[in-house]
Amino acid sequence: MINEFKNKTILITGGSSGIGLSLINFFLKQNAKIINVSRRRPAIKNKNLKHLDFDLTNFKKYDSLIKKIPKMFGLIDYFIHAAGVHFIKPIRIISDTDIDRTIDINLKAPILFSKYFLNKEIFNKPSSIVLISSVMGVVGSSGQSIYSASKAGLIGFTKSLSVELSKYKIRVNCISPGVIKSPLFENYSKQVTSDMSKKVIESHPLGIGTFNDINFSVKFLLSNDSKWITGHNLIIDGGYSVQ
Repeated sequence: MINEFKNKTILITGGSSGIGLSLINFFLKQNAKIINVSRRRPAIKNKNLKHLDFDLTNFKKYDSLIKKIPKMFGLIDYFIHAAGVHFIKPIRIISDTDIDRTIDINLKAPILFSKYFLNKEIFNKPSSIVLISSVMGVVGSSGQSIYSASKAGLIGFTKSLSVELSKYKIRVNCISPGVIKSPLFENYSKQVTSDMSKKVIESHPLGIGTFNDINFSVKFLLSNDSKWITGHNLIIDGGYSVQ
């Protein structure tokens, strides 16, 4: 089987933890070259991994950031936006800062990155893009209004951007994960009762997912195996959203 990711360059945001870190490990095993953009360096030592220490809300610095990237591994073949902000708060205590931070990272950052996709000195063509949304962008949940709004916006952005970029042979898709077994969920489980934690698990008919459920889905959407798919939101939630 041909490994189409070997020696290809993937730009990823938010690779210092969670889904982003898992994707970095996964694609390094595919012998891809990874450029991670985040405020913290991933705890990985690999010659095929480069890190750019950057705050994604520093929008005025995007031009200088992007200009650095081709000097590392050459042109970019794939882009994954995995950076995200998530918190649970009732709407009555949501602040302006909460709104700005969530929208800036979850939605504004990938929108601004997209401006550079057509730059032939930065991105190869054809190329493929995957944006990490959430099942909360598809269904509602108490205390997650701002988060849900940002992720729903990302899904809508994906659909329109995919049409705009299709003539340039650039595919744009997103995935919407449910709850997965992760340090984030483990921390949540420690802060709530065992009944509440059990309820979250039982709300996913197939149980909560794993990082690999996300990794292989992203691989599929980036790869030529999905060459006729664009503008799609792949829901990966163990049945949570269909109940």
